[in-house]
Amino acid sequence: MIKNTNKTVFISHSTIDTRLHNCFLNLLVNGFGISKDCVFSSSIARNIQTSDNFIETIKSNIKNCDVIILLITSSYMRSSFCLAELGAAWALEKRIVPIIMDPISVKEYNKTPLQGMQFRKLDGLRVVYDEFFDFGLISRPDTEEFSKHYKEFLETIRFAEKDGNKFVATIVQDRAGMNCNSNLQGKRCLKLDSLIPLNNLPVNGETHWLFFDDNKEKYGNPQVGDVVKFLVHSTKFYPEPWGDGLENTRNIYPKSKLEILNK
Repeated sequence: MIKNTNKTVFISHSTIDTRLHNCFLNLLVNGFGISKDCVFSSSIARNIQTSDNFIETIKSNIKNCDVIILLITSSYMRSSFCLAELGAAWALEKRIVPIIMDPISVKEYNKTPLQGMQFRKLDGLRVVYDEFFDFGLISRPDTEEFSKHYKEFLETIRFAEKDGNKFVATIVQDRAGMNCNSNLQGKRCLKLDSLIPLNNLPVNGETHWLFFDDNKEKYGNPQVGDVVKFLVHSTKFYPEPWGDGLENTRNIYPKSKLEILNK
């Protein structure tokens, strides 16, 4: 028997992006004011019950929902199952809300069936909130409540996820591929999508970069788009511009080999 076919909102996401999913779900419920009972996600407990046919349940909910939200990350783009959900949403001509995260580029996004479709980024969710009211998914908007929870959402995802004594983040840029005059020979310098929480608050525009010897045996060989888990040995802040003009950068020196979670 196929259950849960009366959900209003379908969240399509990669299981690797659990924290992003959970934070976004919390924003939908507490900020948008959408009941959790109206949201389908494979990561919500009891949405798919014991003995349910996993694939058929997902297909049925895609078919019957009013709107499909796509949380498009590097992990999402690497998942054949996620791309199948994207394709099904497009083929069924559902109302789609694509939300893309760094390092996904417009060029990469336009390789999907959604080419030319307007997308949003995480800093543009206020527009999505207004659109949900226009769609009739929100009966009476509470902008003050939304603003409060939206601020909390952005602040939470600004910082890297902590798993025990390690941190989890996505690599969004490789400094070796930039027009950089700094001497990076024999080094890896990889920008993270989030900040490592430290005792001192970050300055405006601060970015964090994994910095380590180019030693694959000792540190691994992470690439742009990889989700990595690592232990921090130390950090160093550079307020002045490097050779490539970047300022307010902080090097994050890992203590040991990086775990690549999406391999």
